[in-house]
Amino acid sequence: MAASSQAQFREHVVAEDLKGAYQVVAADVNRDGRVDLIGLAQNIGELVWFENPGWQRHVMAQGLKSWINLAGARRLR
Repeated sequence: MAASSQAQFREHVVAEDLKGAYQVVAADVNRDGRVDLIGLAQNIGELVWFENPGWQRHVMAQGLKSWINLAGARRLR
């Protein structure tokens, strides 16, 4: 990319139900060479990941309360 070029971004909604969401981690969860997204939200009781490229939703854990952060997800990188 030339020094005078600027990166172009566009919005892409992956999920609308992550109310109270406060953390997103980019990691290759399934080790296919594509960066997936892991979403953490207080109000859904699930830890979910969205598989790149179609952004299919997968539940990684459920039934847990008071999620604080995704520090444990670092091993997925």
